[in-house]
Amino acid sequence: MTVTINEQQQLKRTKHTNPVPSSSVLHYLFLICIQTLALIHWCERFALFQLDRIRYLILKAPPTPSSIKSDVHPLSKLPDHVALVFTGVGCRRQHLNHRDGNSANVILEEVEEKEAEAVHSVGEMVCWCAAAGMSQLTIYDEHGLLERSSVQIATEIASQSALFFSQARSKFPTIQVLVSGIPIEEPPIFCAPATLRLNIISSKDGRQAIVNAAQTLAKYRIDKKMPLKSDDKNVGKRKSVQEDVTVESLHSLLTTNGLEEPQLVYVLTGVTDPLTLVGFPPWQIRLSEFWHVQGDGRLRYLDFIAGLSRYGTVHQRVGK
Repeated sequence: MTVTINEQQQLKRTKHTNPVPSSSVLHYLFLICIQTLALIHWCERFALFQLDRIRYLILKAPPTPSSIKSDVHPLSKLPDHVALVFTGVGCRRQHLNHRDGNSANVILEEVEEKEAEAVHSVGEMVCWCAAAGMSQLTIYDEHGLLERSSVQIATEIASQSALFFSQARSKFPTIQVLVSGIPIEEPPIFCAPATLRLNIISSKDGRQAIVNAAQTLAKYRIDKKMPLKSDDKNVGKRKSVQEDVTVESLHSLLTTNGLEEPQLVYVLTGVTDPLTLVGFPPWQIRLSEFWHVQGDGRLRYLDFIAGLSRYGTVHQRVGK
């Protein structure tokens, strides 16, 4: 069977008009799928914001100590230590020196408003955690703004907790505020133990903790001694150890300044920002669960409960 020249030309045109999908076309299709998923996630976040607004503005039902206990009661487990990571606090303040007068003033107003919202969110988070029965809350921002605002945070906590627990039948909680593991003020001698410890840290705490641990390990290795854990009953007795450096000894050193490992970490980012920890101490998140909150940089009560619900369903195998 012979094929004429016209038929051959027609076959060539058909091949050119119906090309096989190239890798670039598949790449664009993949990007479209990713953007579609991101849009769906954004719509879900927007719906949560609207539900939160309905609850607060229309139903006039802000969370109370009794409602929080009711919300967390069905959960199979609760974290004892929770961390909250602010990724956007203090970032724009670093670039104010490179702006002219008018634009710098506008940015400064926006930055101060965001910082005030962060301080307010910390006060809310402290009240929620205390009502849920948690004993420790760690607040982190990369640039140390919240550390420098520790006095304002303590004032905000005192104001919010007094209002939040005023109608509660339970005992008023005792809240201790620390910066890098150091209390901002010494408690009275006969004061009851703190119900909730709030530890405010920044990126320098993680780096400095590792440096201090390395120096201490080197010193004790030279002396053929290793430090005991802080919760050991014989912590006052230094024992000579002939073994190498262990994970337990390093962990005990890294947690001496109050940087214990949180079981649940809330990460606040922008709507389209990926999950990033912006320098959160890496040693303290080996077994932590993360709850990524994309939005306007605030943690709302629905996000708080959603993170706890997620944590309650997670089974940690610890490498097994």
